[in-house]
Amino acid sequence: MFLGKKTKKLIVVTPSDKKIGEISIREAHDRLLLHRAVTVFIFNPRGELLITKRNRKKKLWPLYWESSCSTHVYAGETYKTAANRRIKEELGIEAELKLALKFTYTARYKNLGGENEVCSLFTGKYQGKIKPNKEEIEDFKWIEPKRLLKEIKGRRRKRFAPWLKIALCRCIRLSKDRQA
Repeated sequence: MFLGKKTKKLIVVTPSDKKIGEISIREAHDRLLLHRAVTVFIFNPRGELLITKRNRKKKLWPLYWESSCSTHVYAGETYKTAANRRIKEELGIEAELKLALKFTYTARYKNLGGENEVCSLFTGKYQGKIKPNKEEIEDFKWIEPKRLLKEIKGRRRKRFAPWLKIALCRCIRLSKDRQA
């Protein structure tokens, strides 16, 4: 049975990612309590990264470009279960996902709240049609990761979600370290 976002509980954690409780999404965002989340990078066979533009009705970071998809980890879920759930809900796809890295960040959005997350980045490959959920995604595009990094660091007025910036920089750095 599907439970709406308002009834789902987030997993509140310590900085070392030990569960200490459960809380509503609104309270987590309002109080900036540390909780679990995932973000996913889907790559096509050419090595391009799928990025999505958040729906205009989102309370936090509306119309910002972000990773392929992202979500909170709900009580009773693992990081990987949440990632698999979200690629199906937002993108209408299934792909084999692998944990790439984990990071912690805090970001505020205007005076409306923010995120304070232990975030796991999963990566996967997909070749096929993306079926975006219009309630979550305004637009999407494939982009070469180094070009995206230049756009993020450039002076253009495009808006990028904070977790995308962090995950992309760390993913590129990890890739360079593995090649060394």
